[in-house]
Amino acid sequence: YAQGEIDWETVKNSGLVDFAMIRAGYGQGSLDDFWLRNVQECTRLKIPFGVYWFSYAYSPERAKREAQYCLGAIAPYKLSYPVAFDFEYASADYIAKKGVTLTKQLASDMARAFLDTIKAGGQHPMLYTNADYLSRYFDASLAKDYDVWLAQWPTGTPNLSKPPRECGIWQYANDGVVPGITAN
Repeated sequence: YAQGEIDWETVKNSGLVDFAMIRAGYGQGSLDDFWLRNVQECTRLKIPFGVYWFSYAYSPERAKREAQYCLGAIAPYKLSYPVAFDFEYASADYIAKKGVTLTKQLASDMARAFLDTIKAGGQHPMLYTNADYLSRYFDASLAKDYDVWLAQWPTGTPNLSKPPRECGIWQYANDGVVPGITAN
């Protein structure tokens, strides 16, 4: 939803994109408004892709259920990249409104429940996180057991050959511009 309707042909023809990570959905079974269009266009144009599920879980059981919804959504498609668990500030705000206190143990248990379910479903699991959450809310074992998609913007010009820590994907900016996409 955040990038609106993407012109995937222009994206592909730009030569700037090697793959896409598409938001499949969020919470308890809500699909992203552009999920079907994005996945169908990437499939049609042979743009390799993975997906992420934005979590609003407040228990490991709910995180597992989110993973099951995600697996259902992606079942018809062949992914070339991982399935990521995305739990961040809006997720924490949501569970606080539910009266749940976010602890390192809870966040780690929810991530593990989601990621283990994705792995059991035959997909490659990945933890989407930033440096703050990686140190404050996720147990260090998660980064050892699963690939990490790290959202961390360096100051100045980044050395793209050297991420700040070992990770499978390094998101080093949030203001990139790609032809065919009207938002950052």
